[in-house]
Amino acid sequence: MNEKPTYEKLPSGEEFKKKFQKKLEEMCVTNIDIEQAVEKIKQQIEPFLELSSGTDQAHIILAIEEIKVSKDRDDLLIKILNLTNLIFKLRNLNPMEFEKIYEEQLRDHYYNSGYGAERNLQPLNRLLAWGIDGDTIELHIPPNWSLPPFEIKRLWIDGLKKLVIIVEENPLIVEICGKNKLVKDHTKFFESLGFSVKEDLITLRVKDLIAIYKEPGE
Repeated sequence: MNEKPTYEKLPSGEEFKKKFQKKLEEMCVTNIDIEQAVEKIKQQIEPFLELSSGTDQAHIILAIEEIKVSKDRDDLLIKILNLTNLIFKLRNLNPMEFEKIYEEQLRDHYYNSGYGAERNLQPLNRLLAWGIDGDTIELHIPPNWSLPPFEIKRLWIDGLKKLVIIVEENPLIVEICGKNKLVKDHTKFFESLGFSVKEDLITLRVKDLIAIYKEPGE
């Protein structure tokens, strides 16, 4: 949890749409070669096409191709807005599947080229990632939408059980820690998991982790 904020609450329709549109715009504006930009957009959009009918797919593919023949920057932005509107019709049809695909894309970026890649982080589960810093394992939260409380607790327990195996394979590790602005609003939750809490910092000694979360017979 020692990171630039990556936890995202599920945005409203318009907020989500603007964020998606901005991402497509950045792909075009930061690429000198429009052909390369369009290929990146195709890769971004392709998973969403599974949610569309044949007619919708045809309109989306045509809108992508039209980006190649943009007359100027203003024309380019208009075409990207048109493409965004077409994509977000799919979200209205199946919002849960749409957001699942988008979350997977965020997570893929996080671990392969974003903050997670920079810190050499590894996933524990959907909610948690981990990395080693000296004799400490740092916990991080990769991009994900808001989860119900029971699922958050289940994933924390699942992640801590997996950490038992990791620390037993890394005997020099003495402590688990995480730092996030969310901590101070959920002190009792983290204490119930066995952590010591100080403002936005949580810590757990490895010996306590093993005592609490090691599965019987392991």
